Amino acid sequence: MGIISEQSVTKKVDQYKTTLQTYSHLYPNKHGEVADKLQKLVSDETVETTEK
Repeated sequence: MGIISEQSVTKKVDQYKTTLQTYSHLYPNKHGEVADKLQKLVSDETVETTEK
């Protein structure tokens, strides 16, 4: 993966992390589900980025 791709993925992960930290108190029972979905998003974006 190139430097720009890594920076792009890192930026998106940071955005998801900030959003999760900001709003997670609204859904206290959903932490595991949200974490799984975020992991899938990050994994999918990493695959898309490396395939280009």
